[in-house]
Amino acid sequence: AGEVASNIMQGDYEKAKELSEELIKKWDKQEKKLNYLMEHSLLDEISMDIEQLPEYTNEDGKEDYLSANDRIKKQFNVLYTNELPYGDNIF
Repeated sequence: AGEVASNIMQGDYEKAKELSEELIKKWDKQEKKLNYLMEHSLLDEISMDIEQLPEYTNEDGKEDYLSANDRIKKQFNVLYTNELPYGDNIF
């Protein structure tokens, strides 16, 4: 999503939309695997935010894109830290 944000900031919205659509495809593959192992509500939130990214790849959506991008990064961080094998989340 960082490369897409760079394209957004540079005004290359066509490339940003293309990369956003690639991200959706990659996430869909990963989400199917993660659904067996992780909490669905967080995965659903991430999916909704990622699926909205192509809509924001224009001049009017720049701020919305950057906001969604930050939210997705935070969600991935929560996903990662919640699923590390600590004693709290194993037992």
